[in-house]
Amino acid sequence: MVTTEEYALRDKIEENLVDMFQPVRPFSPNESHIVDKYKDGSFGVSTLSFALYSNGNNLRGKSNNPFGLIYEDGNNLFSIGYFKRELDTRDSEGYITIVAPRGRDLESNCDCIAQFTEEVLKSDIPCKGIYARFLNLNQYKSLLNKDFLPIEESPWHPEAFKEDDTYNNSIVDINSPSKEIKRNTNRFNNFLKRNSLSYSLNKFSQYDVDYARNILKSHFSMLSKSGKMIGSTPEDHHNSIDLEILNLTGVSAWMGHLGDAPVSFFVGESLSNNEFGLYTGYTLREAKKLNFHRVNDWTGFTAIPTYSYSILIEKLKKLNFNKLNFGGSELPSLNRYKRRLGAKHDPTYWVFKPKN
Repeated sequence: MVTTEEYALRDKIEENLVDMFQPVRPFSPNESHIVDKYKDGSFGVSTLSFALYSNGNNLRGKSNNPFGLIYEDGNNLFSIGYFKRELDTRDSEGYITIVAPRGRDLESNCDCIAQFTEEVLKSDIPCKGIYARFLNLNQYKSLLNKDFLPIEESPWHPEAFKEDDTYNNSIVDINSPSKEIKRNTNRFNNFLKRNSLSYSLNKFSQYDVDYARNILKSHFSMLSKSGKMIGSTPEDHHNSIDLEILNLTGVSAWMGHLGDAPVSFFVGESLSNNEFGLYTGYTLREAKKLNFHRVNDWTGFTAIPTYSYSILIEKLKKLNFNKLNFGGSELPSLNRYKRRLGAKHDPTYWVFKPKN
């Protein structure tokens, strides 16, 4: 349970950052047109990325600014969050995170990041350091030359040192489906035929919000029970259900149904004219959660996640996308799964600077 004091801590930090830096302000989805100007086709630069990776819903970084902050001065842009690491104690200070810095002055020299970081760390803002993530290679090299540390020297998590950027097989050519997609599509089609069922993927509506929350809750509950929940929480994806975000141009969302039962929830955003970034994509794969009475033979049901992706890919083809970016992974098992789907390597970089 989040205490009033923990709410107040991040709120106070965000107030201080807004007071300290003229370009810093709370982020709102209605500023998506500003983010669009900085898009470069990378997963980190989008309204959904900022709203999720700097979100104020996470229990280790709760805020009355649900979409976090942005730094935007007309030439440069990045989002800002404040979180405690998963293994930090409740009374420990957290860390400021800089997400996907882009702009005219951030292509290589990164002076804007260095100056922002220096001023924050010499202030009395209670944080143990600053992480910068979704860097390109030139930015990574530049910041190492400005006394930032490689992430390996201060991992975000002992098992996932760059959280869900730890493993980077992420980009799928949707015009060339992998053998894994074809095989599991056939398996699940056979499941549907044997049980006289159908799977449909339809545009998300306001009436699907509660169903989406239940899918998120069930998925993360499953991960927790299996010991595979690292870093992320269901609350990290609550902004994916925010209707203000879902109504933005460039953002698309779908709800998948097995028969009449809601089982899949997908939300993503166009990263360029031909690439789509999937930020929230979950399908229930525990048969007992569905409580179906019509199923006589569950053989092949476990193929439902891959099958649902195949249906999503068909939707994206019709929207003229040819690449699907899943983003990175916290665990090698998830990265292997994406690799089997045909995902190619797309590295991203983190750095860290401690408060002395």
